[in-house]
Amino acid sequence: MKSAKIRALATGALFLATTAAPAAAQDAADQASARTGTDDIVVTARRREESLQSVPVSITALSSEMLEQKSVQDLSDVATLTPGFRFSQEGGKNQPSLSLRGLGVLPIGEGVPAVVAYFNDVPLSKEGGNIPTFDLANIQVLKGPQGTLFGRNTIGGAVLINSKKPTFDTEGYIQAGYGNLDYKELEGALNIPLAKDVAALRVAAQYRNRDGRTKNLTPGNPDLDDTNQLSFRASLLLQPTENLTNTLIFDYFRAREKPAAEVPYRYNAGVLTAILAGGFGLTPADAAIYEADLASLAAQQKANGPFKVTNDLANDGSGLKVAADRKIWGITNLTSLDLGDVTIRNIFGYRNVYNYQFVNTQGTRQLNGPQGRLLIYHTGAEANKEFFTDEFQVLGDMGRLNWIAGAFYSKDRPTGINVNFPQQFSFIDLYGQAVNYSTTHYTNKSLALFGQVGFKITDRLTANVGGRYTWDKVAACAGNSLIGALSEKQCADQAALNLPDGTGIVKNKGDYATWTLGLDYQASDDLFLYATSRRGIRGVNVNTPLFETPFTTGGVGACLGGANCPDLRPYQKVDQEQVTDIELGMKLSWRAGDMKGRFNVSAFQTKYKGALQFFNVRPLGIPPTAPDQPTRTSLAINASDATVRGVEAELVVEPTHWLSFSFSGAYVDQKVDEVKPFGPLTLSKDQVTLPTPKFSGTAALRAVLPVRPMDGELTFNADLYHTSAYDAQFGQSLPGYDVVNSRLELSDIGERGISIAAYVRNLFDKEYPIGPSVLLSSFPASTVYYGDPRTYGLQLTYRFGS
Repeated sequence: MKSAKIRALATGALFLATTAAPAAAQDAADQASARTGTDDIVVTARRREESLQSVPVSITALSSEMLEQKSVQDLSDVATLTPGFRFSQEGGKNQPSLSLRGLGVLPIGEGVPAVVAYFNDVPLSKEGGNIPTFDLANIQVLKGPQGTLFGRNTIGGAVLINSKKPTFDTEGYIQAGYGNLDYKELEGALNIPLAKDVAALRVAAQYRNRDGRTKNLTPGNPDLDDTNQLSFRASLLLQPTENLTNTLIFDYFRAREKPAAEVPYRYNAGVLTAILAGGFGLTPADAAIYEADLASLAAQQKANGPFKVTNDLANDGSGLKVAADRKIWGITNLTSLDLGDVTIRNIFGYRNVYNYQFVNTQGTRQLNGPQGRLLIYHTGAEANKEFFTDEFQVLGDMGRLNWIAGAFYSKDRPTGINVNFPQQFSFIDLYGQAVNYSTTHYTNKSLALFGQVGFKITDRLTANVGGRYTWDKVAACAGNSLIGALSEKQCADQAALNLPDGTGIVKNKGDYATWTLGLDYQASDDLFLYATSRRGIRGVNVNTPLFETPFTTGGVGACLGGANCPDLRPYQKVDQEQVTDIELGMKLSWRAGDMKGRFNVSAFQTKYKGALQFFNVRPLGIPPTAPDQPTRTSLAINASDATVRGVEAELVVEPTHWLSFSFSGAYVDQKVDEVKPFGPLTLSKDQVTLPTPKFSGTAALRAVLPVRPMDGELTFNADLYHTSAYDAQFGQSLPGYDVVNSRLELSDIGERGISIAAYVRNLFDKEYPIGPSVLLSSFPASTVYYGDPRTYGLQLTYRFGS
């Protein structure tokens, strides 16, 4: 009944928006038109300002107005506005996973993500990728390999997040909001000119707090999936001369939250009994009692739904803090010298990242049985790292020839404890503090030279040629311990002893060339055509710790049940991944009388070689106490070659000044061409994970309503996002879903800069998993993360100044 009322209200609002008389809304026509999406959009996909409609790249561009209209609160919300772009939290809320065009990131180990997020031109680490979206100028999602124009080489795409820069005007805003789940937000920005046309300062801040959306039914344990975030940003603009500009940005983000809920999704009957009666030696009768308790919990979870769990992290005997805490701060310095036809730039970035989380991968309380309480799998991690990047560019524009040449350097290194602490199939009452601390201190270095040239063959036909050469190095000091985490020095000292304990330093390096070749043709003022081919590489990596004991080097009869152990040494190092794509695109702007619109479409094919998959090694029988047990019991393996084909399209139609419709969609066909042999385990083609849904799309409407309460502009926005099923982990898929969001806003009331808005996200309260925790059939139960239930609220905003 409640759902039916909501649908009725939504249908009524939609009817009002789409049938309103245009004459009544004509007073607001010019103001509304600038925010419908049909006007020219400026992007920086090629490191210079250009029209979206004349850039030979498939891009989704979201202006600050569009981000506000869609009630975007963090980067994860952008996925519902960018078909083909998937954002999940595999590995917990501290490690977001971004994927595009069938290319993603593994939830284990280090390495560059397939899709890299940039904040003010500085690449972010995967631990610090889900940043809040307050006081932004725009977000641009670039699809396909990037590298001949960008500092960081990527194989899947790039997400450019740009904050608002200081200007020489006094202006700003303050916004307060309240919503269900006791959601509170407060944000604002102030722009102050310090010296006329020479110096300006912009400061912005945001606070967000929300109760846990997942109720924990186990006494003594907190609710999960809460929000408690504080962000601050200060940007200083110095322009001592007309052609010299320097912008210094300091940003800070802190989250003190409880973990995301890992919810039991699928019960794998019989697996726990086989494990307990096999490697742990329980009698079949005793093992069956634990199995029955797990089956009962799985049935209860199904009855409760995804937002009520029996999650017992606080009482597992480890003494570890139940939290998902993050603290990230960074400094960005952008210097630009304009010499007329040539511009020289330098972009320096520093990021300091702290991450801590402790999660319940089994998704239930501990199991009860004759041998005491049984903990299946809890896992956590603490990371302390710093990231340095510097990018130097020289850009030229000389009539028929435009070009960019650059150099990029990055280094990241540990600044403190970096440890995973999994607990694996341990009887708490028998083994006590069964925490196996897996320390891994990574140091990554990358150096690259890149450049691209655009040459106008005719006034309308342009050839684009780009190249890049990259040198990567990775070194990891790693080891397992039952007594606590090792500092970087302790790890190095232990490794120097050369004991067969798994503690050692693992290194890898690689160098490679990538390129871009393309033609674009401006057929008319409104029609732009392009064809491009790109080569992208994801660099080398390592698996940890050092495989050196009989448990990982082929020991005869040394593994559980007297089995022979695997030889993992051939997989200590991870090779490069390579993609080569071809993309054809058309961008068309059109007008018919008062109606205008835009239609952009691209088709692509990507050949993906050496694709990484992760293998859980638990079925190989390596004892949990093995000193060189692979980190998080998993390996990254160059396992397969694949072909990914797809079509992406965007249509925007504005029938009148007061009404606009848009549709964007992506169809992706992913095929595994070959599976490479991996001795200890077998892998079939249907077990290879290709993470992009076959189809995803967003339909949206925006209407300026024909009434002006309190002399303000009343605007209604609604969007429907649909995704089909997608591969989530080891060939296991998760179902598709539909989500409807809407927003009603009365803006600039009485022309005094005051606005009030009401928004609803997930209007029909759909329950849908957004990503996997563990979906392996070799685990007793599969667990997933769920998307937000229905959330709604009010926002009051006051804008002042220019």
